[in-house]
Amino acid sequence: MSTKGSNKFMSSSGALKQNEMLHLSDSWRASKNVPEGWRPAPPPGAVTKVGIKNSGLLKVLKNTLPGRWVTVYHKGSDGSEMHYVQHESGKVACVKHKRKKE
Repeated sequence: MSTKGSNKFMSSSGALKQNEMLHLSDSWRASKNVPEGWRPAPPPGAVTKVGIKNSGLLKVLKNTLPGRWVTVYHKGSDGSEMHYVQHESGKVACVKHKRKKE
C-alpha cells in the first residue's frame, strides 16, 4: 500500500526533492527502493533509530501522518545500509539504499 501527499520541501539530505511526492510504504521491505536480494545484518547493532533533526522534513511527515517519526539506519549483511524515516505505526518513507564505500 502506498499513500501520496504533495509537498514543496527539500531536505538537507536530499530525501525529498522539491515538488516530489511523499510515498509511504507499509515497511522498508515494501519499498521500491530496496534492491532485490538485500538482506539485513543480524542483531545486535543492525538497526539504529534516532530523532529527526530536520524540522522541515518532520513538519512534512507529521502533516502527512501525525504522530512520532524517527530516522532509521539499517545495516545490510553486504555492508550497505538502508536509510529511511519510520512512523510509530511502522509505515516508512524516504527509503534510500546506501552502498558500502570501497
